[in-house]
Amino acid sequence: MKKTLSYNPIYFFIGLIIASVLISSRAIGILIPVAGLLGIFFVMGKENEESTSFYWFIFLSIALLGIASLFWSVDIEDSGNRLKKLLPLLLGGTLFLTFGKTYISNLKKRDANSTLKFLSYACGLGLIFIIIELFFDAPVYHLFHQDETEPIYMSVYNRSLLVLFFLTVPLIVACLKTGKPSEAFALTVILFFTCFLSESQSAQIGCFLAVFTYGSHYLLKNKLVALTAIAFVFVFTTLPLAAPIIFNSEPTFLLDVIRSGYPMNRLEIWDFVSRAVQSQPFIGHGIETVKSYQFDTQRLYHPDSTVLHPHNMYLQIWFEFGLLGVLTTVAITIAMFSKIIKMTLPHQQMLMTLLIPYLAIAAVSYGLWQSWWIGLTFFLIVYLYFLRKSVLR
Repeated sequence: MKKTLSYNPIYFFIGLIIASVLISSRAIGILIPVAGLLGIFFVMGKENEESTSFYWFIFLSIALLGIASLFWSVDIEDSGNRLKKLLPLLLGGTLFLTFGKTYISNLKKRDANSTLKFLSYACGLGLIFIIIELFFDAPVYHLFHQDETEPIYMSVYNRSLLVLFFLTVPLIVACLKTGKPSEAFALTVILFFTCFLSESQSAQIGCFLAVFTYGSHYLLKNKLVALTAIAFVFVFTTLPLAAPIIFNSEPTFLLDVIRSGYPMNRLEIWDFVSRAVQSQPFIGHGIETVKSYQFDTQRLYHPDSTVLHPHNMYLQIWFEFGLLGVLTTVAITIAMFSKIIKMTLPHQQMLMTLLIPYLAIAAVSYGLWQSWWIGLTFFLIVYLYFLRKSVLR
């Protein structure tokens, strides 16, 4: 296969993503599908080293599940509105995967040093920007949000920081694997300082898990991949049964351990969502129906009987699609882990150091259908492929 494409458009696009999410984290949910819709025409006729049929299978599975759930949705209007927004986003994102992987497969030469240098500067400067904003009362954020009358909290950068966290962690691993420990050390210091200066508990959890995973892979290697897959399937499938048990055990000590978060609030949400799952366990309640459902709750820590989303993507899958959605997700997850376990150890270590924090953050923080999270997921798949092909290979 003749390789003719340049690295410069990739550098430009990554820089654009980082710059845009610092202004608004929602930007990644717009840029990714637009890039997919436009970029796919640019690579038509070019060969791809790796098939993207797996991603099209995932797209079709989600689309069919969402459409099918309209027939049993408890709020067909909300479900229909979500599908109208979701399907174009998923289609554009899947096209982005096809476009991105095809483009990377046709890069004209391997340029590891330039790639690492550019990405180190881009991620490092992005993190330093957030540090400056946190220290000086967000002057740039104020500039772009002058019409806001509500007080501005530093949590406005939580999502932007999380995007940079997911970009920086595999980059640090790539630096370590290519004999650049000083660059890895500098990025680690900046990343950890930014995360623990911020109010983002998701990023802080991610930091701990990234370090733990990187060290664990040295000891366990392929076993870590297998154990993670087994643990994920076990926790996912038993969650609606386990969450009420944990909440009813009244673990109020968490209020002392996690002072700046809402641990009991989250546990109560997971309790009443889990009990609603148990009332309709096989097919769920329909896509995007959590926010319109009246839950049975004592309101001990969460003040309402409604919630926008469960702050747990796995419970949201259970609630919206039931066992049907769970089995589909488990099949996709097992297929993903089976691909990872066949990779070389450096590639494996880089992916697992990102994947375990990603799976954990998905279990405690955001909603399943938030466009920025979906866009980030598509981008990370291509970003990791780029690092594997241009740096580690």
